[in-house]
Amino acid sequence: MKLNLYIFNFDIMKINFIPIFLKILKRIFIFFLILFFLFLHSPYLVNNYIMFFIGKMSIYGDLYKMSNLAKFKIEIKACGNNFLNKDLEGGNNLFLLGDSFLGRIMGYGMIQNGNSSDFKNINNINYVNWKDKIIIPKLNKKSRNILIIETVERYSLSPREFNNIEIDNNLKKVHIINNFNNLGINKLLSLKAESLIKQILFFDPFSMYIKDIKAELNYNLFDKLNDEIVISDDKEYLFYNQTINSLNSSFNDININKIDNIVENYNLLYSYYKNIGFDEVYITIIPNKVSIVSPNFNGKTYNHLIEKIRDSKKIKFPFIDMYTELKKVNKVTPVYYNNDTHWNCKGMNTFIEYVNKYIIKN
Repeated sequence: MKLNLYIFNFDIMKINFIPIFLKILKRIFIFFLILFFLFLHSPYLVNNYIMFFIGKMSIYGDLYKMSNLAKFKIEIKACGNNFLNKDLEGGNNLFLLGDSFLGRIMGYGMIQNGNSSDFKNINNINYVNWKDKIIIPKLNKKSRNILIIETVERYSLSPREFNNIEIDNNLKKVHIINNFNNLGINKLLSLKAESLIKQILFFDPFSMYIKDIKAELNYNLFDKLNDEIVISDDKEYLFYNQTINSLNSSFNDININKIDNIVENYNLLYSYYKNIGFDEVYITIIPNKVSIVSPNFNGKTYNHLIEKIRDSKKIKFPFIDMYTELKKVNKVTPVYYNNDTHWNCKGMNTFIEYVNKYIIKN
């Protein structure tokens, strides 16, 4: 048997691979750029996957995420279960209009640790964030329709608009218009996409470990922290700097004219929602964490904004005084996370228990 061997004199060194490599790299880049572009223009994908990454980044608290101080890297756990609407006529229907404090109770947002199932004697709960809108059917006269309007203290100085809840007599079911879902890329860009992408890209355990070390060195050697946060006098809590050193802080002087303007805005909110059919409308202001935990932070004096609003002679709406309730409970058990701007499970339960006892039961 004859075996023929063909030997090719192939000089691989004579081939220039750089142009070929660059062409391949260019096509890969264009491919992923198109995918990224389509991704950002899909409300469904942005809402479900970008928010998934944001949620993963926030499980240790929004203030830890800003500080990267290892002491405050404590995972935030679920506080209970979410409420399931019964869709029954009659009974009590609870509507909640507010920010992320009520959102946390309802299991919305970046950290889904809601405990809304602890509301008692309720048929249905509908929540809408200040950034969104909810369109509801005509309010059933056989039901007791209760609306609680909430804002955190640092945002209470700004007037609120009246377009978050609308009634459509032809509508059969509640329709939520979520701005995040509808805006896609525009909303993402408004969330400081560059910062967001950096956090997504560097949220792996190794990168977080390096960031923690860097933050610890900066704090322990140079007493340097992220400008957005402040550490408490006893070093046990992180605070959002805006609540301490800004026009919206818990320590900024508030004159009587400002109080009157705030109360008048809430009076108008109350009248508007009463006029469109709600049986009862309540307004509450959730204190800044520093107002409860450290009212004399660094020698400052709390301005008692919430109490001044509560005690105003011009108030025309029923006010839920969560400042007094949270302050009382906090003397025994902390009501705020030490690594997050929001109330913890005890704080949320304090609000729910108040609503169950003094609003729903009545």
